[in-house]
Amino acid sequence: MTDSKKTNLNDVIGALLEAAVRDQHAINDAIKEMKGSRRKMDDASDTLPSTVASRVSASLKVAIDDAANTLLERFNHATTEADRAAAAYQKASREAPRRFVLLGIGVTFVAITALATLAWCFTPSMDEIRARRAERDNLENQVEWLKQAAHSDLTTCRLKNNTVRLCAKLDRQFSDQWGGYRIITEK
Repeated sequence: MTDSKKTNLNDVIGALLEAAVRDQHAINDAIKEMKGSRRKMDDASDTLPSTVASRVSASLKVAIDDAANTLLERFNHATTEADRAAAAYQKASREAPRRFVLLGIGVTFVAITALATLAWCFTPSMDEIRARRAERDNLENQVEWLKQAAHSDLTTCRLKNNTVRLCAKLDRQFSDQWGGYRIITEK
């Protein structure tokens, strides 16, 4: 629950409680005035004939009871509304930590899922690993061959028909028409 909602809820609860207290004071004041009026009426009824006094007393009792019931209903309604507001506030207070925890769990789940997806996308498969190892082995063989070729004694040999071929000295002791060199390509 956001702070503004809590503040609004607190304002509503406060207003309802103030209304309930104000209504209680109004009820008490009205009851005091009615009791005072009743005493005055009782004093006045002593001077009236008994039938008139009893009718006035009965009417006054009904009027006082109706007014008191109306005020009591208003007070009960205000109390009920205040209780509802307090219950809603308590429920919201209990729900807020749960929502925060669920939000944290959701964000964590999304982050972990995103990281796992990225890892899955950038991790090579076993076939790719095998292919890269084979390529590495092939390149190592080529490097080894090139190292051997770099240490070889290479030259060109001219044939009788004036074509030129690549030749290498294979044996330092051997000697022939090209000084111990042998043709290594026939292209």
